[in-house]
Amino acid sequence: TVRIAVLHLRFWKSPLNWLDFIVVVGGFAEVIMEDAFPLKSVFLRLLRSVKLARAMRVMRWQRVLESLHLLLKCIRSSVTVLFWSLCLLGIIQCIAGMVISQIVKSYLDDDLISKEERRAVFRYYGTFTKTVLTMFEVLFANWAPACRILVDNVSDWFIAVFIFYRCLVGFAVLNVVNAV
Repeated sequence: TVRIAVLHLRFWKSPLNWLDFIVVVGGFAEVIMEDAFPLKSVFLRLLRSVKLARAMRVMRWQRVLESLHLLLKCIRSSVTVLFWSLCLLGIIQCIAGMVISQIVKSYLDDDLISKEERRAVFRYYGTFTKTVLTMFEVLFANWAPACRILVDNVSDWFIAVFIFYRCLVGFAVLNVVNAV
């Protein structure tokens, strides 16, 4: 009756609630009518065992979901650390992107270089947003194409720049963030 009072009409939408209602009403009818009850008590016991099995299934799922609950609790507890770690990585990526973008600017402005070569470099490093996306790719994904564009078209010195960036930020900073 408490569930019916709380859920109102939503109570009747679930077949399992109907089963619960039938078991409860059948139990009351059996007690009130005693010998004149039309259904066998075996049938009501079967319905009660189905209801009990349903409750046992919920208990089993509760044990299974305990580890999920612990994992979600850990994630909830580490939200502030995650936020500041992402801020640090974002700042590092923006700074590195702005430095590379400024170095590449003179190459992009040079009219003596073919438009196709400048367009290839511009595709990765032409604007701030493209550069930030490229630095994100360099850090977390496939860094070779972004590096090759600069090495093949601008200067071989970018080999050292990308190896330094990958080692410093990719290994050192990310491992420190993972350790925290």
